[in-house]
Amino acid sequence: MLQVHDNTCFGYRFSGEESRLILETEFPDGTPRGGQQTDIIFDGVWCHHIESIQDGNIIFDIEETDLKQMRNDFSELFKRLENYGWPPEEKKDEPIEELIRRKNLKVFRIGSSYGMIGFVVAESVTQTNSEQSAPLDGDSAGLHPCE
Repeated sequence: MLQVHDNTCFGYRFSGEESRLILETEFPDGTPRGGQQTDIIFDGVWCHHIESIQDGNIIFDIEETDLKQMRNDFSELFKRLENYGWPPEEKKDEPIEELIRRKNLKVFRIGSSYGMIGFVVAESVTQTNSEQSAPLDGDSAGLHPCE
């Protein structure tokens, strides 16, 4: 289980080439974990959507959920973007549920107390607690501030 409750997201990086999304977070000062930086690393990303990004985003949790729940929560997004190749499909006639099962992907919901919400469909998620950011080869995508 990820330990990111009440962390502030101050940036994110995505590399389509590496299929990696990194949320850069920090736990608030003045607490036992105060000032601890935590990178949330999604590997094998198939698709993702994050919205309502603001200054001072506070993560409530990041939890594995099922596709049905995600599609209910973001149904208008799926309808609006289906003619633009999103989410990506390999076979037009293959249901998304089957593709996720075949590729052994998981659905992660990003919930917040303030600011950003969204989801990531990926092979895995891990976290690092350190002063160093998780690497992207060449760091081609750069840092996107969460503000």
